[in-house]
Amino acid sequence: MCPACGYLRAGIATDARCPECGADGLDGCLVITGTRRTAHSTALGALIIAVGATLAVLMHLSAHRAGPASVAALAFLLVADGTLVAALLGKLPGLVPARGRTIIWTVHPGGIEIREGASRKAIRRAEVIRVDCADSMVGPVSQLAIIRSRRSAGGILGTTPVLYLHGELEARRQKWRDIRRVLELDREPERGR
Repeated sequence: MCPACGYLRAGIATDARCPECGADGLDGCLVITGTRRTAHSTALGALIIAVGATLAVLMHLSAHRAGPASVAALAFLLVADGTLVAALLGKLPGLVPARGRTIIWTVHPGGIEIREGASRKAIRRAEVIRVDCADSMVGPVSQLAIIRSRRSAGGILGTTPVLYLHGELEARRQKWRDIRRVLELDREPERGR
């Protein structure tokens, strides 16, 4: 697709202008591959909920003298918490997949094409206010988010999927800087963490 207007460019040479909007060809586009979410972030959320439930049961047991059914419930929660901790630490690799669904961003001076499975979405450059980058504390992952203008179809609260980049910190940061350069956003201050 043409990232500037969404026109399907199948069969058109990559260096040819878009026949619909006249945007430059796709030579020199930046292609970034990532995932929708990380398994570690999902496991961490489940772990937090499980630990909270265990603490609630412990408080209930300490307030009321516990019977055998309460002790069995507590034992079950402790085993579930241990399983989630092991999965989070990678000790049970088959339990939690390493990565989520693949997303591909094709970044062009005219906009961004986002592919996720069979779904394709084009975001014109005029709709993009900035691209934010946040580094995860859970693992070697950065989250890239497209912030769109309120006037665009998606708006700031639109459904543009977030892209999770995996790998070394400097490589992830360089991809983010490359996206900002191609979209000519590098005149703005960096907003990453």
